This record gives sequence, structure tokens and C-alpha cells, in this order.
Amino acid sequence: MSYLKTLESINKDIESKGGKVLAITSEIASELPNTRKASGYTGEIVVDTQNKLATELKKFGLLDVAISEKKGYEFGMAQPAIFVNRFSEKKVLFQWAIVPSLVRA
Repeated sequence: MSYLKTLESINKDIESKGGKVLAITSEIASELPNTRKASGYTGEIVVDTQNKLATELKKFGLLDVAISEKKGYEFGMAQPAIFVNRFSEKKVLFQWAIVPSLVRA
């Protein structure tokens, strides 16, 4: 949830510069109040339980969002990722996606 806390802290600055923040989650909509309470995130959140947007971003080579198996997520759980672009120029400005892994000792 720390990434949402950080996003909330810079949201006003992004918007003041003409940007738009949109969070997308693969969790079910009924969990959003808990997520908002835990993170303090007040911005717009879109629910995509089937990870369709992540699939499209990967298909076009824009961002490879990791999808992990998790109980309660029929189509998997999308891991945190950031995608920033300038739509008017169709230009990717920044992309980042976490790739979780197990460390075995």
C-alpha cells in the first residue's frame, strides 16, 4: 500500500501540471473502501478484475504487468506498475513494473 500513499502525496502536484492519475486494480470493487482506508488514496480507481488493460499494455509492448496467482482473484492479481505517457504525442514518458519473486536460502 505504500505506493498508493506515495501516489496520493504527489497527486495534486501531477494534476497542477496538467496530468491525470488513474489507479487500476484487479481486486473486486467491494474491497476498495478497505484499500482507501489503509492507503489514504483518494484518487480515481478503476476495477479491472480480468486484467484486460494489463493484457493490452503488454500486447502493444508498452508495459509488462506481472499477474500473480492469488486466492480470490479469478484472473490473477496484477502487481504494482506505473505507466506515464503523453497521449497527444503517443509517447511513453516513464514505465515501471514490479516483478515479485521468492528468495530461497
